Amino acid sequence: MVETKQIQAIRIPDQLTADSQAAFEQELKSLLALQPATICLDCSEIEHVTSNHIKVLWESRAAAQETGATIRLTSAGVALKRVLEVLDLYCLFESDISTDELDLATGVMPDLKQPSTVLHVEFEAEAGRINTVLARFRDFLRELNIPRMCTVELETIFYEVATNICLHGRVNKGNLVSLMVIPKSDRITLRFVDSGQPFDPTSPRPPFRPDAAIHNRQNRGLGLTIITRMANRVHYNRQDGQFNVLTIEKNWS
Repeated sequence: MVETKQIQAIRIPDQLTADSQAAFEQELKSLLALQPATICLDCSEIEHVTSNHIKVLWESRAAAQETGATIRLTSAGVALKRVLEVLDLYCLFESDISTDELDLATGVMPDLKQPSTVLHVEFEAEAGRINTVLARFRDFLRELNIPRMCTVELETIFYEVATNICLHGRVNKGNLVSLMVIPKSDRITLRFVDSGQPFDPTSPRPPFRPDAAIHNRQNRGLGLTIITRMANRVHYNRQDGQFNVLTIEKNWS
């Protein structure tokens, strides 16, 4: 058996492509063959937490449990911790997240007594465009001076919705996705409009139960669970028979 201190951490890539995920899984398999007591997953590269990252984490934990190993997350940021908490999964992992980072997650609620500028962005339904739009969205939120944890959740919601539209929405090439962000004194509204296939994320689904999901290695519905648990209200309608309109509201407090 190899001593835990001699084992290098496995780094989880920020972009989980088919190739990068296959390489990670092979590295994990090789490490598990050494029967370590603990396996460290280095999360330092994860800039935007997605449901795919969560799937990789819990599948790694399930694989480690079969050999009696413990999974420990290193360099885990506030965003990753928050997503795991929302899914009731954080308690399943050891983590080195610092108290300083948690302190930075709080802040003063925005003073929006006067109408604020509305952000309106249109972008091509391509995965490569998401980070560009996210940067504009992040700058807009920074100007509102909202608590970091609220920013983390709004960015996570945006990333999940935009990624789902671009990868699974079947939006015709050349058609644009519209994002409207409307801050008010008590809440902020995100409205996505796309011309892809009809998909209602608010339709009834079995409740997400982490224990059962992990046991069955459930790999669908994580993104929707993250969105609905981080938001206060989610509304969908099909407009004119050709547009999906998804409206997400999040209260400031």
